[in-house]
Amino acid sequence: MHRLTGLAIPLKSLLFRVAESDKDALSAQLWEAGTLGVIEGDGGMRAFFDDGSDTSMFDEDSRVLERRHETEVTHAPFEEEGWEPILVGHRFFVAPPWIPGPTPAGRIRLTVGASTAFGTGRHESTQLMLEAMEQHVATGEVVIDVGCGTGILCSAAIHLGAARAIGCDIDVQSVEICRGEAHCECFAGSADAVRSHTADLVLANISAGVVDRLAAELKRVAKPGAVVIISGFIRENPPTLFRPLSVFEREQWQCWVCEAASIDAQVSRDAEVHRHSEQWW
Repeated sequence: MHRLTGLAIPLKSLLFRVAESDKDALSAQLWEAGTLGVIEGDGGMRAFFDDGSDTSMFDEDSRVLERRHETEVTHAPFEEEGWEPILVGHRFFVAPPWIPGPTPAGRIRLTVGASTAFGTGRHESTQLMLEAMEQHVATGEVVIDVGCGTGILCSAAIHLGAARAIGCDIDVQSVEICRGEAHCECFAGSADAVRSHTADLVLANISAGVVDRLAAELKRVAKPGAVVIISGFIRENPPTLFRPLSVFEREQWQCWVCEAASIDAQVSRDAEVHRHSEQWW
């Protein structure tokens, strides 16, 4: 069978001008109002909402600088033909939603429909993350996935026994996919919106350059003694602010398991990290 799938999400946004001291209070108000995510920029805080959501409580708010309808963006269609289920690690069976049939004995089925290989579980870095998680997710833990994409890692964490799996992504549409596919807690934004010492396990499957820039925040949100698992980079272009306890590798792709305490967060805070090649991975 040959099909194409896609997703379109109409949005609207409000841009607020607010003092630094009032940002936390406004953020809380926006989340109560049902925002899909809040991003700082454009000279203020921009909050995104479903196009049909009620934002009338902000109609007379003098802090609102701009109201606009966001251009509707459709995620690129993904061709379903030839996409077969795969076994990942010792415990996972990753299959698209249009593939029926039983799950192999002893396997956890992860069903993810996405527009790119990075969101489907078929990319090496995602598979390495899943393999590392098999060894490091413990029952009752809180797991945070920074750059969650479709939410496949959050879904895996819950199946492995995590009490909570919280995902965040700066792409609002990825958050919508994550909510629809993985049915986990997720928000539009990054680790800087997470309370300090929240996570027993922190995940970041992004790129070497980005995880280095996020190093201070990844360390901050981790509980004392927590583990941070990172991937999305190749052997020749690794992160510089992390020290791996163990390394998972396939082809040229790597996944590092690190102690949060070993992250060089001060370098990340003090200066931009310019130690990577132009390749994003």
